[in-house]
Amino acid sequence: YTTARQTLAKTIDKVCKVLTNPEQVKKSRQLPFRFYTAYTNVSGNIKLSDAISEAMDISVGNLDNLPGKTLIAVDSSGSMDGKPIEIASIFAGALIKKSNCEVILYDTGIKEFSPSTRTPVVDIADRIQKEAMGGGTETSLVFKYAEKGLWDRIFILSDNESWSESYYGSSVQTAYNDFKRITGSDPFIYAIDIQGYGTTDISSEKVTHLTGWSDKLLQFVSIKEKGVDIVKWIEQKEL
Repeated sequence: YTTARQTLAKTIDKVCKVLTNPEQVKKSRQLPFRFYTAYTNVSGNIKLSDAISEAMDISVGNLDNLPGKTLIAVDSSGSMDGKPIEIASIFAGALIKKSNCEVILYDTGIKEFSPSTRTPVVDIADRIQKEAMGGGTETSLVFKYAEKGLWDRIFILSDNESWSESYYGSSVQTAYNDFKRITGSDPFIYAIDIQGYGTTDISSEKVTHLTGWSDKLLQFVSIKEKGVDIVKWIEQKEL
C-alpha cells in the first residue's frame, strides 16, 4: 500500500512538472478550454488542480490573437445555468488575459465585469459563474451598452433564447440597428448559440451565427476577419 502511494505521488509530481512547463504546453497546442475539463475532473487534488490552473494560463498563449478592442457579452440568464455558463466563462476568462477586451454579464440588466488580468483564468471563470444573475434574456441590452464605445468585434455568448424581449417592448434587431446608426460603426458580431438551439435574433452582413461550441472558434474568427474564404481554407486543410 505504501509503495503504491509513493508511486502515485511520483507520477503526480511528474505530471505536474510537464503541465507547468511552458515549452511543453506550447508544443501541445492545447487551449484553456481543454485544460478546464481536466481541472474539473481532479477536484480535491490540490497539487494537480494548481498545476492544471497554471497550464491553463500558459495555454492562453496558444490562442489566436485578436487585434483591436473586443466586447464579450455573457448571457447570465437562468437558461444558461450549468455547462453553457461554464463554457462562456472560460472563453471570457481566456480572452481577458489574451486580448484587449471588456466583459459584461446580461439578462434583464447589465453587470460590468472587470477582473485583474493577473487573475488565473479558472478564478475569472469561477467569479463569472458566481456573479451570473439568473433572470431572462434581453440581448438588446448588449447593443445599448455597446453604444458607449467603439469595438472591432462583439461576442455574444448565449443560448439565444431572447423571447423575453417582447415583454420589455424591445427588439434585438432594432437595438442593433440603432447601435450602428448612433456609433457610426459596424463591428464584426459573433452570436454563439452555445446550446445549439439554432435560434437567431439579428442579421446583417457582418453578423455571424455559430451553433454549438468549438475550441477552434478564435481560429475561425481570425481567418474570417482577414477576409479568407472559410470554405476554401477548410478544403486546403483537408487535402
